[in-house]
Amino acid sequence: MQHYNNGDKEWQDWNECVAFCSKDATLNKAKIKYLENRLYNLARSSGRCEVMNGNEPKQSKLSMKDKAETEEYLDNLIITFGAMGYRFLQKYSPVKPFKKTDAGRSDIDTSANIDSETVIFNCTWPKIGCDAHGIIVPEGILVLKNSKIRHDTTPSFKNKGYNVLREKLINDGVIVNDIFVTDYLFSSYSAAASVICGNSTNGRQAWVNDDHQSIEEYLSN
Repeated sequence: MQHYNNGDKEWQDWNECVAFCSKDATLNKAKIKYLENRLYNLARSSGRCEVMNGNEPKQSKLSMKDKAETEEYLDNLIITFGAMGYRFLQKYSPVKPFKKTDAGRSDIDTSANIDSETVIFNCTWPKIGCDAHGIIVPEGILVLKNSKIRHDTTPSFKNKGYNVLREKLINDGVIVNDIFVTDYLFSSYSAAASVICGNSTNGRQAWVNDDHQSIEEYLSN
């Protein structure tokens, strides 16, 4: 609010504010400073939002008892925010986490909450030069960092809405030299596949896991 009231331009575009409090004097100054640091780092590591703070808030030192109480408060805060639709403190988590057949792949680099049980889907077409990886999340599909898109597009794709999205991702620096430099969430499987393949693509068929199942087949099981 201070930045907003001071007229800082980069803080003028937001239109929602989420606040929290306690029903008593539980949150003293030290606990609030501790929470500020934890919230800052959770938001940064979630991969869901841009944190505009210039500096990382310093974490205050708490006794073991106070730290445990504050962490419990934070857990409840994350759950409450999530129930309200604000998931910026939570890493993306895949749905239906069946065992992945290629656990430990060195090319998977992501901020998402994945492990050796996570199913990775691939949108890989050597003939057109794309090699992308993603995970299904409740919000859609999260295309993972280092995924490679096709360099060019088909002529018929240039006037499509998905090409506008593709160009925006390039202009915004999400895709640099045909590579996703960060994880990126697509709400549509087809939007992700079309951006990657440079043509109109059925994402439910184009994304395939290591068991050669398309997303359509996988979700029908």
